[in-house]
Amino acid sequence: MSKHRRGARDNGDPLLPATVEQLAALERKTAPERRRAVTIAVAVAATFAVAATAWAVTGPDGGTAAPTGDWATGVSKSFTDGFGDAPSPTPLPPLPPRSQPQPSVSAAPSAAPLPSRGFGLAPVPGAAPAPDGLTVGGARSLRAGDAADVYVYAVGDLAAVGPVTPGSPVQTRQAATYTVVAGLADSRCFSFHTVDGRWLRHRDYRLHLDPDDGSALLRADATFCARDSGRGGTVRFESYNYPGYYLHRRDGGLWIDRSRRDRDFDVESTFVVTGPWV
Repeated sequence: MSKHRRGARDNGDPLLPATVEQLAALERKTAPERRRAVTIAVAVAATFAVAATAWAVTGPDGGTAAPTGDWATGVSKSFTDGFGDAPSPTPLPPLPPRSQPQPSVSAAPSAAPLPSRGFGLAPVPGAAPAPDGLTVGGARSLRAGDAADVYVYAVGDLAAVGPVTPGSPVQTRQAATYTVVAGLADSRCFSFHTVDGRWLRHRDYRLHLDPDDGSALLRADATFCARDSGRGGTVRFESYNYPGYYLHRRDGGLWIDRSRRDRDFDVESTFVVTGPWV
C-alpha cells in the first residue's frame, strides 16, 4: 500500500482544508486574485462599448454617419445600413393641373328663317308636285318626308297624319289642303289655314285647327319658320314662339317637339311641300 500524505491528492493538488480555520485562511489568500480578474473583465467590456459607440457615430470609413429624423419636407429619412450614407430622396415631379370640365354646347337651330320663296322642290309622286315649294298665297299640302302617301290633314279640331290618295273622300282631300300665307307673327315665316278659314296652330304642344280669335298668342302659335332639313327635297318647320321645337309626326298626330339628335326625329320632322289635293 502506498502511503498518502495528509492534505494532498495523488496528482499533487492540495486537498480541501481540513478545518474551518484553514478554509478562512484560504479565502483571504485568493480574494485579491478574484477582484483583479473582475476588474480586468469590466475594463475589457467598457473598452468594447466605447469602440462600438465610436464606430456607430463615425461610420466604418471615418466619415459622419447619416443622421436620423425627418427632412424639412416632412419625408422621413431611413437609417444607413452601415455601408454608406442613405441616398437622398428624389423629389417627385409636380402633378399636372387638373383639367376643368368644359360645358357641353348643344347646336341651336339657326335663328335666321329661310326666305318665303325659292325652295324649288323636285316633283314628287302622289299629289301634284309643287316646284315653287312654299309660295305665299298658294294652296299646298304637306306630305311626310319618308312616305309617299302620308299627309297632314284636319280631323275635327286636331291635326292628324295619315294616308291620303286620289281615291280618298273629297272631304279628306280638302282637309289635307292649306293656303300658305306670310307668318302672322313674322312675315319671314309662314302660317297655314284650311279651306274653312281655321289656322294650324300649336296648343299644349299638339297641333290644332282654331279660328282666328284676334289674339297675339294665336298669331304666334300659328307661325312656323322653314328650315333646311339637310335631306334633299324636304323641309322642317320650327315654332316661331318655341325656338328649338319643330313640327313632329308621332302617334298618328302632329306635335311640336324639342329637336333631338337622332335619326328617327330627323326623319319624322321632315316634310315635302306638294301641290294641293283640291
